[in-house]
Amino acid sequence: MSNRNKTRSADRSGSLDESDSDENIQTILQNRLDYFIEQDFNSTPYLIMTVFGDSVIPHGSEIWLGSLVELLERLQINERLIRTSIFRLSKDGWLEGTKVGRKSFYRPAIWEDINHNERVIYHPQNKWDGNWRLIIGMSMEKVSHNREDFRKALQKYGFLPIAPNVFAHPTFDYKDIEKLMIDHGVNQSYLIASARDFEGQSLEFSQIDNVLQRNTMALLEKEYLDYFNCYEPFFRYVRQIGSLSPMDCFLLNSLMINDYRRLLHHDHYQTNQIFNDEWIGRKARSMTAKIYCAAAPLSREYFCSVAQNSQGGLPKMEKRFHQRFKHLESS
Repeated sequence: MSNRNKTRSADRSGSLDESDSDENIQTILQNRLDYFIEQDFNSTPYLIMTVFGDSVIPHGSEIWLGSLVELLERLQINERLIRTSIFRLSKDGWLEGTKVGRKSFYRPAIWEDINHNERVIYHPQNKWDGNWRLIIGMSMEKVSHNREDFRKALQKYGFLPIAPNVFAHPTFDYKDIEKLMIDHGVNQSYLIASARDFEGQSLEFSQIDNVLQRNTMALLEKEYLDYFNCYEPFFRYVRQIGSLSPMDCFLLNSLMINDYRRLLHHDHYQTNQIFNDEWIGRKARSMTAKIYCAAAPLSREYFCSVAQNSQGGLPKMEKRFHQRFKHLESS
């Protein structure tokens, strides 16, 4: 039975049946690549932004369009689709491009989300202090474009509208809230506060389901479990990851971080800060760290061998990016 046929016996999420448990890391990876290729929806723009955040930004933030085409070639994403996706991302303000001769180069245009993702995905998460963050509107003035955009930003980051002009979040960093207010020009119209119950105890996070009147936590737990089951085979064979080619390591880390970023985007409340080690989100994060660190050296090697910017070769990766997941690598 060929590796290709054995790949088809695996489920579509990327996990292998027990009968295939003796297969090597290459078969597991091929199964994951096949699943991505077979997806019906166009996830190319999202993946491109993941590549920017995970690989391009640590090496100077700029990349030639032709390099992106080559990097994603094995995923059967053709040049036309990449060009269309880049055009869409540029039109929506996510990327900005420059031309040098006949070559087009792109770099991020919006750093707020990228910096937020860098912290949330790769770096240590503080334990929840038990306080809910409150943002309280202090002005009754007519709603302006700035205030409307600010409210949309709050909703994007998971702030709950618990009363007119009052928004709540359990874990969002206070400094990030302040920066968000300043960036939207509303720092004179809103007040930042924190809240516990009347006895000074932490408010129960589980009550959030009652507030929203939907099974938020059950849905999130299922998403984490699906993600864990998808990449757990790589964790079982983590010692074999070094036997993959540099290109395979790049694809593994790119797809995994792409999936993990999407998952964390749904986890507005950063539940790993709130729940203990038995929470599936914590297990998923630890697994992700070990896989990522195992593949990272060869992944970077491949990226740097392919990618070009407007200066030609890429600059060395900044030191701060070497710390990604290191706090969890050996835990």
